[in-house]
Amino acid sequence: MRTVTYTGTLVARSSISHVGDGGGKVHVLRRENVVTADGEVIGVPIVSGAVIRGRMRRLGAAMVHEALGGGPLPFNVVTALAQGGVLTETRTAREVLTGDRQARLRERIPLLGLMGVVGGGRMMAGRLMVSKAIPVGRETLHLLPGPDRERLTGDGRRWPSVYELMEREGYTVGSDVSSIAALVGSPQDAGVADISPMRFEVETLAAGTTLWHRVVGEDLTADEADCLEDLMRVWCDRARLGGGKGRGLGDVEASYERTVTDVMGRAREPERGSWRRAMLDDPAATSEALSWL
Repeated sequence: MRTVTYTGTLVARSSISHVGDGGGKVHVLRRENVVTADGEVIGVPIVSGAVIRGRMRRLGAAMVHEALGGGPLPFNVVTALAQGGVLTETRTAREVLTGDRQARLRERIPLLGLMGVVGGGRMMAGRLMVSKAIPVGRETLHLLPGPDRERLTGDGRRWPSVYELMEREGYTVGSDVSSIAALVGSPQDAGVADISPMRFEVETLAAGTTLWHRVVGEDLTADEADCLEDLMRVWCDRARLGGGKGRGLGDVEASYERTVTDVMGRAREPERGSWRRAMLDDPAATSEALSWL
């Protein structure tokens, strides 16, 4: 088994919205308290690891679906792959996701070994740890690992304050009465009045913002490491952060470096595996394992 670590940056091609507390007409960025290098406690916008992990899980579910032929899958399997499953009561011992079944699930569907799953009255932990994405700025540089901090500040590069990276964008939402009238004859027939558009504001991180990020697969089998390599390739190609994707927000360029170590932290070569072969060499066994979810 190996621990595989991907460390790198996410550079915003467009502004990023990641809404935290609050609401109404102004949606502010999610913030966390950070102790600065000077000992001051401040609120800093940080993208949660959960939102990134969720996006990666859904991309992984699409990978598995494609590998299985792209046909329809049972609802419980889709839910398990894309959302992590649902913890429901088991009525008989045959429905329980026992330790042996969990081991066979990890073996047959390496993505579930990475991401974990809930089913059969049990929670099966995943081996993938997804860090929060930290915007690189004067207040956050000391939070980064030493080698990454040195690389990002090389050649005397200076970073702005994280508060200089924040801005507010306005947008409007309203009923398109003219379109409704064209379909039904008039706004009165549609039962709507002439409504003025509502204006909202969303706090964002500016395009060009660099965020430090790390993904770690701990004690992976060869097939799980192969699945993670493909997943990272797809994630880098389709990386998106936060909300407002339909309005063009959250487009990022992802770039990582991979390191592979053993349990003692010594550098090692990656083990060779094939997550697709693990799923497809015995379709009946894979189908049976999926039926436990």
